[in-house]
Amino acid sequence: MTDKPEQHGVCAVPAYFIPAGGEAPVEEECLVVRENLLTIDVQDIGWYTLMWTPTDSAREVVGFAQAQGVLADTDDPEVLALTAGFLFTEGLIHDLGDIVIMEVCSSDSSIVRVELMDPAGTTPKRRNVTIGSSCSVCGGREAVDELVTELDPIQVTTHLDNEQFSQLMSAMRELQTVFETTGGCHAAAVFNRDAEIIAMAEDLGRHNALDKVIGKCLLRKIELSGCGVTLCGFVRGGRATIYSHPQRIT
Repeated sequence: MTDKPEQHGVCAVPAYFIPAGGEAPVEEECLVVRENLLTIDVQDIGWYTLMWTPTDSAREVVGFAQAQGVLADTDDPEVLALTAGFLFTEGLIHDLGDIVIMEVCSSDSSIVRVELMDPAGTTPKRRNVTIGSSCSVCGGREAVDELVTELDPIQVTTHLDNEQFSQLMSAMRELQTVFETTGGCHAAAVFNRDAEIIAMAEDLGRHNALDKVIGKCLLRKIELSGCGVTLCGFVRGGRATIYSHPQRIT
């Protein structure tokens, strides 16, 4: 194998390529998405072990403290973004004000310890679990329906036209360096009312990618009200299939 510059989120493995025309297989290097373990240990709640794809550079990350803010050399370190986004989607926090401290363990960087302001006031859906990269531990349709009935309606304040929508997809694709290399990585992005991407993340797990962008917005204190969920598929070649809230795409 040849020496190549390291790309975060990617690792090289030996593979065999079968050419067309019945030629003999050729051994070559194949780049695939990297996965690491991350354990989020929430004091007085429990632990959550995830498989995740670290795509950030190996910068020093200490943690987050309510009094000091983010303790790192960037304002949204990926490991803290994933941790904060995971705590949010698990219903353990509403914002950073619910966190006393998040700290990367000094002896094991695969562990993030968290202390909440009011652990007794939370209602964990689960605790002490190992979560796979594929689909987490999803409930049945009844569980989804029950969750939806508890959500407050969101006022529609953001609209896009079809051209803006296509431009956003193209802009996100240009940022997907891991997908461009491996062809097998999920991504999520958050954009503002001016159709500008303000946070983007990649991960082998789709849940992780979404948690990362939520966490990035939390760490940067970006306001997310009015976004809602407009579900679209097959967004390519100037077309899209809109599954919900079509009034938001003009």
